[in-house]
Amino acid sequence: MSKKIILIFISATLYFTATGCTSEEKFEDLGQKLASPIDVATSDKGDYFYVLNADFDRTYNAGSVLVMDEDGTKITAVPTPRLGRTMTVAGNFMLVGFARQDEDNAAQLHIYDVTAPATPKLIKRFEELICNPVNIAAVKDYKHFAVTCSSGSIFMGTFPDSVDAPETASIKKIRRFDVIRRALYIDPKRELLMGFTAKFDQQNNKDTIYTDDYTYKDDGSKTAVPNDIPDEMESRAALRNNKATRRPYQFFVYDIKNERDNAVATGCVVTDSEDCVFPARRLSDPVSLAEQRFIYYNVSNFDGTPDITLNPNQKYYRTNFHTALADPDDPNAFYLSHRGIANEKGSPYANDVIRVSIIGNLKATNNVAPITQDVLSFERVSGFKGNTNEFKFPGDIEIATISGQKILLVNNFRDLVNWKRADVYFSIEAQSLDSNLWHAETENNSSPQTSWYQIAANERGKAMSVSFYGNAAMLLEIIPGVSLTQELRIE
Repeated sequence: MSKKIILIFISATLYFTATGCTSEEKFEDLGQKLASPIDVATSDKGDYFYVLNADFDRTYNAGSVLVMDEDGTKITAVPTPRLGRTMTVAGNFMLVGFARQDEDNAAQLHIYDVTAPATPKLIKRFEELICNPVNIAAVKDYKHFAVTCSSGSIFMGTFPDSVDAPETASIKKIRRFDVIRRALYIDPKRELLMGFTAKFDQQNNKDTIYTDDYTYKDDGSKTAVPNDIPDEMESRAALRNNKATRRPYQFFVYDIKNERDNAVATGCVVTDSEDCVFPARRLSDPVSLAEQRFIYYNVSNFDGTPDITLNPNQKYYRTNFHTALADPDDPNAFYLSHRGIANEKGSPYANDVIRVSIIGNLKATNNVAPITQDVLSFERVSGFKGNTNEFKFPGDIEIATISGQKILLVNNFRDLVNWKRADVYFSIEAQSLDSNLWHAETENNSSPQTSWYQIAANERGKAMSVSFYGNAAMLLEIIPGVSLTQELRIE
């Protein structure tokens, strides 16, 4: 007598019973609950908070964008796919990126009309993303947006001509870097996109001092002229050919206008095999090579002394940036949250927020990139010695003008995946950028229930962060010069 073999397969939505029949799994309705919330944003005027539910553990088999007013009252929940990853608001548009759930479901990007901010309306869905989105950069009233992926790919998008013409929106893959660039900054004044290296798992990339005395040619000859490339990365042919060793210390500068207008500027004809508008260039392309620049700086502590003393032509090359944020008051400046292991074996002068000023022409000339120190200057504004500790690990940052003061908010997040339980650290910091005389921080929380991640704020002193592990949101009140307090935990 033959034996019957009973196989039970569990998939995303179906299971096979012992009789061979299929039955749909039953899931609880997500409704207005929180389920693995992973990002938070405010409406254009700050009247509403948007919380992106990822439902990572598939309790509900659905995600949502939960809408709350500034007092934390739940208004509505807009159904979405699971595994939401990133969200941003730019004027009347909200962009949300979703990771792929399985082989049968592609990663997605959704565009919502938030003209009526309490009731977001889905108007466009892109399902051609071939990678999981990590971050989205967009600016109010600017035509283009950018998406970066876990594979290192970068997509350039174009907003609809209006909320009533969603078919005019588009998105296109433009680059594939071999490192993740999470910190994205769009400069609408110059029409540039900038991206900085991120490291999400154990921090084995570290800031490093290198010497740059020479420029080496392909034949091995050299001239005594610094070129931003560390000598030990180009002194031999094998090193010059191995560009991958450079990229942890490089950012990119993408010329949106030039790449958008390329077909007109060069007389290029668009064919089935060639797309001249936002072309997808290889890393070895001369244009792409000129986009990749080294980032280095040696900033000062609170008392004005530089962190370290460098010899001539030594440079302190930096890596691992989490967030880039425009300065709301200065079109020539932006902020970076910079992470690292704060000890002598890692990056002891990291874990801070840097203000970056544009002081020169960032665009390449004849595919030759400018020297970084000629076009950018750097200043530490948060994380000074004596005001930080080895557990601080800045991630998301936000700036809001509250009661006439420019307030910087910093989310410290050392997660439970990549750190030992004794080393995790979750907190929200607030400080005045105008005077450096006021600083406040929530209590360090090492519990999964209070693992605050991401931060959004409005000009009335209301802020919100979310706990991915704790299925909750935290409503904060900020009174500059007085207090940073938790008003409400929302579940």
